[in-house]
Amino acid sequence: MKKLHMMIAFHKEYFNIDTEAFSPLHVGAGLSTASLGIDRDDTGTHISHKNRNYCELTGLYWMWKNIDAEYYGLMHYRRYFTAPRRGARHLVSELDFLRKKIKSRLSKSYKLSRNTLSRIDSPRRARKQIDNLELYLEKNLEKYDILFPEPILYRVPIKSRYAAFHRIDDLELLRSIIRDETPENLESFDDTMEENLLYPYNMFVMKSEFFHEYASLLFRVLFALETSITLDPDDAYQARVFGFLSERLLGVYLKQLRKEHRNFRFGELPVAFFQWN
Repeated sequence: MKKLHMMIAFHKEYFNIDTEAFSPLHVGAGLSTASLGIDRDDTGTHISHKNRNYCELTGLYWMWKNIDAEYYGLMHYRRYFTAPRRGARHLVSELDFLRKKIKSRLSKSYKLSRNTLSRIDSPRRARKQIDNLELYLEKNLEKYDILFPEPILYRVPIKSRYAAFHRIDDLELLRSIIRDETPENLESFDDTMEENLLYPYNMFVMKSEFFHEYASLLFRVLFALETSITLDPDDAYQARVFGFLSERLLGVYLKQLRKEHRNFRFGELPVAFFQWN
């Protein structure tokens, strides 16, 4: 069994990292004629053919069904976690979480938009960042059960933000699926939609028990939603609906863990964007 399987989602050739812990994966490979020379998500048990609607989640599903590890993670070919200078934020309780959130709104220490992501402008700097991240995880991984990206702080609630850029009917339909399929999560869903903090990019590191629990919940509700939703074949952007909705479900899962007073250790890591061509 691997200690950490950190999947890096690729859909085209780019700067590639392949180590024992960091594993590039060609997502949507079943829909592509390209050969990237890396693992593909159309082997074993998979949903690779759903990639146009599920985005990197076809890779998450493949990892869930085909990989055995103590910790699982997901990053993107141009979005990577980076090692924090003073350690990840460690939120030890719901009360502590609320205090930090209030403080962050006053100090604006949380990101107010995705444009404030740190940018890495060369392969040399990217290699250094990844080496530092790998070293950080090697030393600190067992201190945490769950690591998420530092959240984006919006000026409006998540639900309003979603309505401004996507089809609100899809979010409302997701709510009805959660009400019917997993009613114990409905309050956490409603509470999360009224908050301003979003954990973006579907990025995470999770201990096995939390990853399998989250993946089971995620695909249970999304597969149920898929049977009810109407997709516009002429709108490729909104067709990525399950990827958009899953970004919101990360926060719902975290909220539910706190409501259940589960014993887990949570932290946040900054994210860098690789861009040089």
